[in-house]
Amino acid sequence: MNLSILTILSLILFSCSHIPAGLSKPKAALPKELQEKYSYKSSARVISVTSIKSSRVYDARLITLDKVKNIFEPAKPHRIDIEHYQPSGIKKAPVVIVMPILGGSYHIARHFAKYFAKHGFAAVFVHRQKKYRRIERFEKLDLSLEQMIIDHKQVIDWVMQQDEFEHDKIAAFGFSMGGIKCALLSAMDTRIKASIIGMAGANIPEILYKSKAPAIKKQRIKFLKRYELSKADYLDRLKESIHCDPLNYAKYISAENTLMILAKYDRYVPYKNGVLLRSLIGEPETIYLYSGHLSAALSIPYIQRQSVDFLKRKLMLSQD
Repeated sequence: MNLSILTILSLILFSCSHIPAGLSKPKAALPKELQEKYSYKSSARVISVTSIKSSRVYDARLITLDKVKNIFEPAKPHRIDIEHYQPSGIKKAPVVIVMPILGGSYHIARHFAKYFAKHGFAAVFVHRQKKYRRIERFEKLDLSLEQMIIDHKQVIDWVMQQDEFEHDKIAAFGFSMGGIKCALLSAMDTRIKASIIGMAGANIPEILYKSKAPAIKKQRIKFLKRYELSKADYLDRLKESIHCDPLNYAKYISAENTLMILAKYDRYVPYKNGVLLRSLIGEPETIYLYSGHLSAALSIPYIQRQSVDFLKRKLMLSQD
């Protein structure tokens, strides 16, 4: 009897609904001032390639780019480390840019990268920059987001130079902070042809103000003490400082080519902000999980299957 009750509760708590896209409005054209804001003279170069693992499913390697455009700390050198998982036996593969979560290990990013490789997609993800987590000034918050877009645009530049990738079949995928990054990159780079944005939201100041995520709470307390602010003043300073936000850029994302995944009891990236992002994009196809932010991990097998199906549809690949 107890087992049956537990089973029923599990089905209720971790069930989901999959909603097709609404009457998707066409995305807005990227204005000239934003094109110029994120433009750069490409100077990045590969300085090292290291094999990580070779198997019958994929070959993994670590690529380091040097001389990367740096607006965050212009006077300092800036490098990017890229993990690349290439499916075995495929000469040219579509590419998924996987965006890691805010902190912790790269376990989740690698898990999805390997899954995509198993299903015929090359997967790449950029290692996080530790300096972005040590930010202590409001003005650096926006710069770190802008730098993330420029970093990933330069990674796509590298993708476009590699013969083993299908250059017209590039997708972006991310959850949590990775989902916010995915939204920003999808808005700012037209080479992204399909996007999967998971448990992300619009209005970054409000997310930073309300989030229950331990890392964000820790940073919030640090800022409150450093600047001797009330919580209301903290929110006002965030609003003054952060402009690189899906709140402002979502209209440049293609609703037709986006899949959103939202958790209805999310307190890390509040569900309300996810709903706002969906509305601003134009009601894309959406999966609603009846879970919280962390308990959504129980739905990973379902998310993986739906993600591969979506990417195959949008990149016009075989459904076999």
